[in-house]
Amino acid sequence: MLRALGRDIALYGAVDFVFRLVGFAVFPVYAIVFSVEEFGVYALISSGVAIVALLANLGLNNAVQRYYWDPATTLDAQPRVVSTGLATLLLWSGLVVLVLTVSLYPLREAVESRYGIPWSIVLIALLTVVPEQVLQYCLDTLRLHFAPGKFAVVSLLKNLLGVVIGLVLILKFGLGLEGLFLGGLIGATAAVPLALAMIR
Repeated sequence: MLRALGRDIALYGAVDFVFRLVGFAVFPVYAIVFSVEEFGVYALISSGVAIVALLANLGLNNAVQRYYWDPATTLDAQPRVVSTGLATLLLWSGLVVLVLTVSLYPLREAVESRYGIPWSIVLIALLTVVPEQVLQYCLDTLRLHFAPGKFAVVSLLKNLLGVVIGLVLILKFGLGLEGLFLGGLIGATAAVPLALAMIR
């Protein structure tokens, strides 16, 4: 029991450590490529998206975990709890992103002229919310099944793929901040099918 617990803790910790290490390693590249103003834009959009993500999630991950292990939930009902939570998350997060996109679109010129934030970056950041929420849901579900190996694969793919694609778009294609956010969107979207297959 203790050996299995130690192995799981080491694996979960190693995944988090690798991602933080990669983030630390690519920071000098970002420091060279981006200006102080661009870092400010990045921080502003990232903070805004974090708030949108909270609204898009509505605590569904925690609610699913609570009912999954509820004594009244039978083994046959557990898959229905997970699939219902996933369907709700997809519908609700998609609706939140759609409403915000439609609401912010008329303000795109004012946002760009006042804050120097192109609409394309705002749109990409908003679109990333849905696959990111799905991936986090899948990761939390894999924790329910005590599957650290699958958790590690999805987590590394989710985090590293976006960083690699972002670097290519920034350094090779010169897309700047747009490339950074687009890399995150492509990486997250590409990881979703594998994550869904693992919790199937």
